[in-house]
Amino acid sequence: MTVVVLDTCVIVDMFMHGRPRHAKAVRLKETITASNITVRIPAFAMFEISHAVRQEKRLNGGQIVEGAAWEGVSNGLEIDAVPIDESFINRYLDVGLPEMRAGDLVFAALAKGEGLPLVTEDRNFLTAAETAGIQVFSIDAYLNHVLGSAG
Repeated sequence: MTVVVLDTCVIVDMFMHGRPRHAKAVRLKETITASNITVRIPAFAMFEISHAVRQEKRLNGGQIVEGAAWEGVSNGLEIDAVPIDESFINRYLDVGLPEMRAGDLVFAALAKGEGLPLVTEDRNFLTAAETAGIQVFSIDAYLNHVLGSAG
């Protein structure tokens, strides 16, 4: 089974028409779905996604992709939400990870602990993840180098 960790910003870009990276995020979603790749995220990311989409709709008049039904439904993505519990902490807590925001740290710990690629559009997070030795990509880089489908 092929698995990738997607940062919250990438998932939100998939569902919000008005976001500058929406088109390439949709392309990523379509490629992941067609390639039977599982998206693994820390379970709390569902709350981050919910908050981000609601906030964008409220502040910017953003529109959720028609038919996305994003709350509780993956819209075609195979999502594996990993509980953040004692087992997760015992398995993935790594004090050697570089300084980064707490939410990003959980994504980084999951990706590093599982040896999975991580996709983010957050430049600071991308740099910190690279420093940690995580195989990390922007959307374009993941499509191009891993899936060979950028164009």
